[in-house]
Amino acid sequence: MNIYIALLRGINVSGKNVMKMADLKYSLSNLNLEHLQTYVQSGNLVFRSPEEDVRILSKAISQEIYHEFNYQVAVKVIPQEEFHQGVLENPFLKRPLIDTKKLYYIHLFEKIPVEDFDHLISNYEFDEEMVLNSSGQIIYVHYKNGYGRSKLTHGFFENKLKLKVTARNHNTMIKLDLMAGNLLN
Repeated sequence: MNIYIALLRGINVSGKNVMKMADLKYSLSNLNLEHLQTYVQSGNLVFRSPEEDVRILSKAISQEIYHEFNYQVAVKVIPQEEFHQGVLENPFLKRPLIDTKKLYYIHLFEKIPVEDFDHLISNYEFDEEMVLNSSGQIIYVHYKNGYGRSKLTHGFFENKLKLKVTARNHNTMIKLDLMAGNLLN
């Protein structure tokens, strides 16, 4: 059995795509997702599945949400090992006394070349610091003045990179990583 984390884009944000996690969990019960758990109301799932193709899982979850709730929701499914590596790679965690409340992970729904990321950071001035991870699928952002005050939103990334993204704060990443790790046993 494989362990996965699924990140749903745009669930329960600003009164849009509102759904209770218990209802979501129930609606996904026929997809053969074992030990399915949700975390907070923004659409985070941890589960086991015999399926090995994350694209098939992403599509199945997205289709079930559309069928049950009539919402078009992008879903990114990440294998547990890859997710864990994404947390470990965060370069900002190596700084002493870093305020982890100001660390975010911008998950890209497609891999981007380093050149695209370099173009992004060289053509705009930001107060934030950003680093692209080795897989080209996560942008680590240190929001020095806080996420809520920044103009560097998921919409900015989607507009400039021309792809879908979903953001998670560091505490959510750590919790999801722990939940997935507990399924290893």
